[in-house]
Amino acid sequence: MNQRYFRNSERGQSVLEYALIILLMAGLTILALWFLGGGVRDALARLFQQPTSGGEEPNPIVEETPSPMDSPGDFFIALVDDFLDKAGLDWNIANGNWLVKDGLFQSAGQGSLAWVKVPLPDYTYSVDLITLKSGKKSASQVTQAVVRFQDEKNYYAIIPNTNGIIELAKMQNGVWYPSLAVASVGVNPEKMNALQVKVSGSQIEVSLNGTLVIRYNDPSPIPSGGAGAVNNGSAGAIDNVRIEPNP
Repeated sequence: MNQRYFRNSERGQSVLEYALIILLMAGLTILALWFLGGGVRDALARLFQQPTSGGEEPNPIVEETPSPMDSPGDFFIALVDDFLDKAGLDWNIANGNWLVKDGLFQSAGQGSLAWVKVPLPDYTYSVDLITLKSGKKSASQVTQAVVRFQDEKNYYAIIPNTNGIIELAKMQNGVWYPSLAVASVGVNPEKMNALQVKVSGSQIEVSLNGTLVIRYNDPSPIPSGGAGAVNNGSAGAIDNVRIEPNP
């Protein structure tokens, strides 16, 4: 009886050892396949994939990849700045100083420029704009909104002239192109005006205080760039900045 019990115990131990060896070999195989590429899921799939008849290659394992985003705007968070305590966006400044005062982003530097980078070529820029002190040499010596600003030689300007005309102009490759489109709407630059500028491909739309006043298709458009404001021989301020993808 004792001898028979010993043999049965020995037999069970042998089966357990074989099972452990098989599990170890399977684990090493999975690990080797994982190092060859594809991850654990693919390693298991390769290990248990059934061979096909006729010497055909098994179907390749296809990785599921996320679908590409339709456009950068799908993941673009609107840029907003209300200047309550300080500038909330990363503003770039050229030729002067801009500072937050009385809840406005102000500058008295003539020709001083402030802009924020925009990662989209097409967007809508909303801004409240006021000229605190206009120049006397021309009607365009006011604070202006800028879009698709690449550098000081390439950008569009929206100009609320002192003669009541709102004007779309551009600087391209260092050459100034005035009056691409104009609208005589009686705008007063020394009062706060709500501007909204939509850039989409070659088309630029300008709304003043909720009314569309300019729609222009540029045959030689500036393709992309940031948004902001510039003082042309004047002192001015901006508020309630919002930059968002086009609807």
